[in-house]
Amino acid sequence: MKMILARINNWINVQKRHFFTYSDGFFNMSFLANSPEVMVKSCIKLPLVKHNAEKQILYLDNPFIKGTLNYIELEKGLWIVSTEIKYKNNVSYTPVYDKLLPANYYNITLNLMENDNMDDHFVLGNYKVKNESISFLKPTKDFFTCHFKGSKESLFMLYFSEQWSEKNLINSSGVTPSVKNIIDDANLYFFNKNTTHGEVKKIISKLTTTLHRFPKPNILELKKISYEVFDVFFNYVNNYEITESVVLPKKEKLKLERIAYFLQQNLMGKFMGIEYLSKEFKISPTKLKKNFKVYYGTTILRYFQEKQMDLAMEFIKNNKLLVRDIAVIFGYENISKFSSTFKKHHHQLPSQVHKKT
Repeated sequence: MKMILARINNWINVQKRHFFTYSDGFFNMSFLANSPEVMVKSCIKLPLVKHNAEKQILYLDNPFIKGTLNYIELEKGLWIVSTEIKYKNNVSYTPVYDKLLPANYYNITLNLMENDNMDDHFVLGNYKVKNESISFLKPTKDFFTCHFKGSKESLFMLYFSEQWSEKNLINSSGVTPSVKNIIDDANLYFFNKNTTHGEVKKIISKLTTTLHRFPKPNILELKKISYEVFDVFFNYVNNYEITESVVLPKKEKLKLERIAYFLQQNLMGKFMGIEYLSKEFKISPTKLKKNFKVYYGTTILRYFQEKQMDLAMEFIKNNKLLVRDIAVIFGYENISKFSSTFKKHHHQLPSQVHKKT
């Protein structure tokens, strides 16, 4: 314990001036990530953080984020960390590992998010973490993450050490070979899978209710919920595939995220064009088109049109405007062209949706 506190204090002193830095449109925050215990203790020492030791909760409120972080050690080697965060600005996190401290925790995370923009993911290193999904991450393989202003995220993180895993997973007769394989697979560091049937929402809701119901953490109830997370993990780990990564420099990925966010904030009217975007974000048209296709799997124009048509669907469902007026709002002078684009995306004409509302 003394060594942990000494290393944290040393890190605090060295990194003090770098707690909040700004680069490429994001405010970056760093934290020690060796273990959940080290992470929590280092976060307690960050500026503008209030700590309630009895409830085992951190209250975060600064110009960048507002929210809470609950932490509970259920038993030796098994932790719950739960966060509810509202982002006031674009924020990225950088995990830091102290080489003098052990770093041997696996991580299973349930991801739930809302965004002011229309994307349904946040960025974790070379990967995209989808909404209502479950993630698995191996020790010391944590990556920087990027979150946009206006997004709200609830994460339920289950940390378990290598020793706990060997005792309760690897050498347990009730655990399937798939679980053992994913832990042993030297080529796999991370995977992320969308869940079905609302499992993520149900478990996070149950966790939130349990945390609020008792004056301090109820270990028995929280253990039951943690086992539900393991059940979900076991269900989705069968026939797992290594999550495909997008290998681009961090700076380029951040720029692409900013471009996508800009597009989503400017869906009214016609597409502004590649030349405009390349000048606005200081990137060559060729590089912009290539990198965007690699990162998002589609062209910039198609991405823009898809987001437009998603918003157009909301307009048609929630407004009393005529279809031709909605077409004009989105920069279509020809209503038949608007209807054709809409049908290509939603597999029905806007007039058909309009009749149903």
